[in-house]
Amino acid sequence: MDVLLALKGLAGFVLVCSGIVVGSFVAAIWLRLAAQWLQIAKVPYLTAFKSALISNFVVFMINFSIGANYGLTATILSQSSERNTRTVDFAFAFSPIFFVYVTIFGLFVTAAIFGRTIPSKESESRISLSDSLALASLYFAIGFASLLLLGLIAFCIVSGLLAGMGV
Repeated sequence: MDVLLALKGLAGFVLVCSGIVVGSFVAAIWLRLAAQWLQIAKVPYLTAFKSALISNFVVFMINFSIGANYGLTATILSQSSERNTRTVDFAFAFSPIFFVYVTIFGLFVTAAIFGRTIPSKESESRISLSDSLALASLYFAIGFASLLLLGLIAFCIVSGLLAGMGV
């Protein structure tokens, strides 16, 4: 049983790492698009990939550690009290404003990473804080719009399939 749990954990780790790498390939395109749109710098694809990969990894690890900390704490506290028979509902564990704070924090972390990894177009120095914040904001907006469009396409496909089946 312990070996199976370890294998599941290892498989989950491999899937998360591969998801971060594949997502960074797509995010590098978004980053280059945002940099061209803002006329900040002409960012080579490998530099954009490196920046997106570092940013995705750091933001994921921070969010994962917050979630794991909460999950472990809630599980330990629910098991320590014998009178508490209520299960922990993780779907409503965080208030909606928490996700706004996480997004803002992720935006600032991403801007700091972009500020250190993307060169300025005038010289060999790095881009300014205001440019990196603008770049990170547009990068987040393009990513959100792309995911929204992908969700809309998936919804239309599922709706079409259900309508075709007569449901």
